[in-house]
This record gives sequence, C-alpha cells and structure tokens, in this order.
Amino acid sequence: MSRRAILRPAVLGVVGLLLSAALTPVLAVGNTALAATTSSCTTSAPVAALPVSTRPGPLKPTVSLTATNSRGLWAGVRYDGFYTFQVVSWQAGRATVLDTLSYLNVSFDELRSVRVVGVTAAGAVIVSAQATNRWYEAYVRVGLRYQGGHRYILQSSPLWKSVDPTGVTPDGRVVGVAQSSPASNATGQVVEWSASGAGAVRVLAASNARYPVIDGRGDIAYTYTDGTAEFARAVLADGRRFQLGSQSPDNPDNGIIVSGAGNYLYGQGWAGLLRWDLAGVGAAATGSTVPPSHLSAQLGEIDAAGPSGDLVGARPDQTSPRFYQDVAGGLHQLPVEFVNSRLGQQPRPVAIASDGTVSFTDPYGRARFFHCTVTSGAHNPRGGLDQIVDIAGTVQVQGAAADPDSTGPIWVEVYDTTGGQHTLLGQVLANRPSPGLDSALRITGNHGFNVAFHTGPGNRSFCVNALNAGPGILASVPLGCRAVVEHVGPLG
Repeated sequence: MSRRAILRPAVLGVVGLLLSAALTPVLAVGNTALAATTSSCTTSAPVAALPVSTRPGPLKPTVSLTATNSRGLWAGVRYDGFYTFQVVSWQAGRATVLDTLSYLNVSFDELRSVRVVGVTAAGAVIVSAQATNRWYEAYVRVGLRYQGGHRYILQSSPLWKSVDPTGVTPDGRVVGVAQSSPASNATGQVVEWSASGAGAVRVLAASNARYPVIDGRGDIAYTYTDGTAEFARAVLADGRRFQLGSQSPDNPDNGIIVSGAGNYLYGQGWAGLLRWDLAGVGAAATGSTVPPSHLSAQLGEIDAAGPSGDLVGARPDQTSPRFYQDVAGGLHQLPVEFVNSRLGQQPRPVAIASDGTVSFTDPYGRARFFHCTVTSGAHNPRGGLDQIVDIAGTVQVQGAAADPDSTGPIWVEVYDTTGGQHTLLGQVLANRPSPGLDSALRITGNHGFNVAFHTGPGNRSFCVNALNAGPGILASVPLGCRAVVEHVGPLG
C-alpha cells in the first residue's frame, strides 16, 4: 500500500523517537470469559474492546498480541485503519497503550510496519518499527525498548541506517540486524543489546547476515548468504560458534531459522522441519557443524514455538487450518477464527505462553486466547531422525524413538521413497543408547536405532516411521525424511 506518513507524537525518524517517552493511560478491554470449543480446548472472547475500522474495504486487524512473558504480560500492536499504530500491553484484564505511531504519505504495511518482538520477564516490551517518513526509505527500521515508563532506542553506531530487533530472551537481551547500507535488500550485522535501557551492544556477525532468532538460553542463530546459497550459523551464549548443518548448496538441511524456544532452534529445510538442540553440543570446537534433527511430520511449517517446545503451525498437506502441537506431541486444531486471510504472512502473529496458551487475532482484528490440555496425543511415539548417510554403497539410518506407553524399545520402519514410491525396506528395534532423546523426554533406557540397507545408486530419498505401542491416536508417527546420493563402491 502506498501512503504518505508522519509519525506522531514526533516525526519518527531515529531522531524524532528521542522526543517522546511518556506512556498513555490505561485502555479498557472486554470480557475474557472462556467458552469451550472442543472437549480439550477453550478459546476466549475478544480480549480487547477496541473499535474496528469503519473505513471501506477489508477490515483491518486492530490488536495482535504477539509476545508474552512467563508472568502473564502480553504485548501487541493495534492498527485503527487510519494510518495510526499503537503499541499495547495487556495483563489481568487491563490494556495499556505504550506508544502511538502514525504514518501519513509514505508506504507502510498494516501488519509489519510496527511489530512487537518480545516481552522480558521484567516486563520490558521490545518493538521494531518503521523509522522514516521518506517514501524511498520505507524499509528503514528502529528498535525500541519500553521499560519502567520510558522508551529507549536500541542504537549504537551512527553509521547504522536501520536497526531491526528480531528476538528477546527472558532476561532482556535483544538480538537483531543493523544495516549501514541504504538499500532495501542489504544484509547486515547481527548485534545483541544488553538487558536494560538503550543497552550496550556487541556485534556477533559482521556481514551477510539475515533473520537472527534467539532462544530462551541466549543462543542465537542467523542465516547468511554465500554466493547464491543461504546457510545458518549459531552463536551460543558462551561465545562458541557453530555451523548448523553442512555448508553445501544441495544439502537438504539448509533452511531458514524461523523460531527459537527453550534450548531449541527450529528451521524450515528442503526436507521438512528441522530442530537443533544447542544445549547438547557438548565441548565441540568452535566452527564445528551441528546436525539437525528432523521433527515429526505432523507439522509442515511453524508459525511459533513455545518455551516448553510446543508449536503452532500447519500440517504438511495443508496451509490452513492451523494446529497447536502440545509438549506431548498431541495435535489440536485452532479455532476457525484463527484462519484469517489477512494474517497470511510468515511468521503469523502468534505467541505461546509457558502454560501453552496461544494468542491470535481473529478476522475482525480482535485478539483472542486459545488453550488446550494434553490429549491422547500424549500416547503417540516421539523421537527424531538424526541422519541418513551413504557409506560405501549402503544407506545408514540413525535416530531415536520411544512410546510413553511402552517400558521397552519400540519398532521403527524405514521406507524408500525415491521417485514417489513407498517401499518398506525393513523394521528395526530402537534399542540402542539414546541420551539426547532420554534427556528431552525425561526418560531412561535405550531408544536409539542404527541400521544399514543396500540400495541402488543415484539420488534417493528415505523416510522413517515409529510404530505406536499403545492407545495413541496414530498407528505410526513420521520421524522424518532425508535425501541422499548413493554411490556404487567405496569413496577415496
């Protein structure tokens, strides 16, 4: 949309943002009584009784509660349809307007120009906002921290034209991208700000960096370009650095990191959803490669990840409706109000609290809460595929799987899916050591598998399923798929 904008209470550019720090008084909100939608899930009435735009055309979202902390404080953005955005926090039935930003006579996006990045445990709200009133630099952004009744600008170098925060940890550290080049497609530096005020800055990656995310421990991942390919790296809170997956243009594990939560980072690769457990990298040397695990194929894309490892996303065979996957692996369909064509961007404006409560915006632009209890999905097998590799003419399959209803190992099936076929290669009992899965599920025993098959040469693909051993709702659970190049004989 092309409009011309002035940001109030001042002309917003980086300089204008310094002129206002006061917070607007409390704003009334509506009833939040819960109404049951299924036997295991509830959705709230609209939490914010804010006016919906009467402007002709599609209804505009008014409030999107897109971030929360562990103490029940949520934050989002209200857009009224008349060039004006408000940063809003909500807690215990009361909403407070933290800031008002108005755009007139410049291009802007109702869903992206002002967005909440995160909320710290101490209640600071981190925001990324469009920062200029010049139409030819509408991409330029500024990072803001609303804390203790003040507004701080996340800035350091005077050479930075744009500062875009993208993630926050509970202790208040913020990660983002700083760009010096006045170009909309420029890559930049990954930077981190400290936990209070304007924040001291440290540069984590010097150039060619995009889309950084940060998990609950302070581990950071970002993508970078190398020629025409894009890869991912991690910078741990202790300073160690790792390549996520191999640096090969045809590697199916190359993917965009889309979310971070707890000890995990999540990404979208060529072969499906990926997860890196950065807490389990041990004492690996700087620059080592951290292989991902392939997530269960119950979800094909991720909108948001919760601090306990629960997810919101779509199934592999459909983009809507969306589903909530609880920490036990159970799937819950989000209510029909969540399926909103106005909110089709990635990532969607969704947040997941520590208790599994999901916030979303309905088609009328009103924020709602959605909550599910753990269902029979808790009885489904859980696990992951670590790797499928070619070793001198054979394909070796490694991973782990366990079923909460079984005290012993369960069976795993390996399929050859080359060329669209679905040929069972064999079954293997998951009875090898599995420290990673045991730690993630808080179980004991041996649940790993490692099996080799002789297959034909060339480009091939394989998928692995874990068989249910109890009353779960699925007969088998996909653990993931991989593509591999099979060779005829030894390499050397």
